Amino acid sequence: VEGISARRKRNQGRLRALQDMRAERSAAIRRQGTAAMALEGGPKSGKRVFEATKITKAFGAKVICKDFSLLVNRGDRVAFVGPNGAGK
Repeated sequence: VEGISARRKRNQGRLRALQDMRAERSAAIRRQGTAAMALEGGPKSGKRVFEATKITKAFGAKVICKDFSLLVNRGDRVAFVGPNGAGK
């Protein structure tokens, strides 16, 4: 016949094992979710950082973008927005 203290020890062992599994999973998620990046700062460019004019993109006969122009100045923020799978 198993005593109360034996059941308690077994349950405490299960709780410790569960905590260890949770900590291990949390560490794996943290490792997976980080990317090592190093960007070097170059000399400051002029006010105009990037300029593109009249860009057209097509896949076969399907025109995706026609006569697209873009001007990016220093301090501007640029975002590519769209649903997943849209080809951003």
